[in-house]
Amino acid sequence: MGVPNPDTATSLNNLGMLYRDQSRYAEAEPLLQRAVMICQVSFGVEHDSCCLI
Repeated sequence: MGVPNPDTATSLNNLGMLYRDQSRYAEAEPLLQRAVMICQVSFGVEHDSCCLI
């Protein structure tokens, strides 16, 4: 599949936050976890962008 795109992490984060705001936690969690993983792979674990997710 190749290297995950950071823009994908942003989209996953946005959708995950929408689900969270709607109290759809079971749907939000895997999206947010995937966003964090993509961010960590793209920028490194300690990067500021990863902390914002």
